[in-house]
Amino acid sequence: MLGTTKVRPFESSRLYKNITGTPDYYFTHSFRMLSRSNIGITPCLYGDEFIASYEVSNIAGVQFHPELSQTNGLNLLKNFIELF
Repeated sequence: MLGTTKVRPFESSRLYKNITGTPDYYFTHSFRMLSRSNIGITPCLYGDEFIASYEVSNIAGVQFHPELSQTNGLNLLKNFIELF
């Protein structure tokens, strides 16, 4: 995967606080994360559905490059700094 792809944040996500709709983020690889655990996930669909980001307690991770994702990426980084 190379380029921007839309993600579907879950409603109570801290990473995506005040980021509305289905924002797009910049991906540059074909790796994907899958999990059966009860973690707060934000799915992405690119061929198959996979986890674009997750949040558990004070831990968060993303599969995309927020620093290359324009305004959506800057807002996500701001939320990460302020809320985690």
